[in-house]
Amino acid sequence: MSQNSLIFTTDDSCEIGSNCTISTPNHIIDNCIISDNVKLLPYNYISNSSIGASSQVASSVIQKSSIGSLCNIGPFAHIHKNSTIMDNCRIGDCVDC
Repeated sequence: MSQNSLIFTTDDSCEIGSNCTISTPNHIIDNCIISDNVKLLPYNYISNSSIGASSQVASSVIQKSSIGSLCNIGPFAHIHKNSTIMDNCRIGDCVDC
């Protein structure tokens, strides 16, 4: 995992896979699962959610949701509670779902 040292928060309940790139600042809290090869660009807030393998998230909020593999989220997307984004999806700029 590549990680800068500015602001990257996580807690013991989160799992982060191998070969992930997590830019700063990012907040990953409350039982998150970040799969292998995920790229988190700056300014994400991710809580109680899972991010599938080889997905990318940019400047977005994801709460109590599941993001599939090979997805591209944001920038500035807001994925609301209980959402499921299937594999190979793109959620574009400023989308609120």
